[in-house]
Amino acid sequence: RRDWCSIEELLDVALDNLRGGRDGFVLSVDRRLPQIRADAVQIERALANLLENAARFSGGHPVSVRARAVGRRLVIRIVDRGPGLPREELERIFEAFYRGRDDHSSHSGSGLGLAIARGFIVANGGRIWAESLPGQGSTFVVELPLDEQPDQLARPAGRIEAG
Repeated sequence: RRDWCSIEELLDVALDNLRGGRDGFVLSVDRRLPQIRADAVQIERALANLLENAARFSGGHPVSVRARAVGRRLVIRIVDRGPGLPREELERIFEAFYRGRDDHSSHSGSGLGLAIARGFIVANGGRIWAESLPGQGSTFVVELPLDEQPDQLARPAGRIEAG
């Protein structure tokens, strides 16, 4: 059910619904970020899964979330400073039921969070991937299309900062 929505508002909802709340997240959303045409429920769930995953592997460091327009795409980067991922796992982590070989966390999830996130992002015309260097954290990058907007929808977004 695609409709116009604000990524800023979707990030707010996702953060408010996390088990640990918004503590430990530092957000920077471009003030001029246009709305996107997407299924808000799907995108919020995908963001929540990514944020929860980043918080779990952040090693107690703040997770950085940045959103900005790049050409005709909205780019969201979620960066943790945890242990990072080996190169061979950068694609596998998006497979259903896959848990990283070095995942010794107390988390008892099913290994579906990142698969669901990818499914929802792709269903909305976007793409998602992970970047990482072992020992230096991981970055999850989400790109969503920026459709042409009617003038009454174009509005500047505010800047969010939480910590």
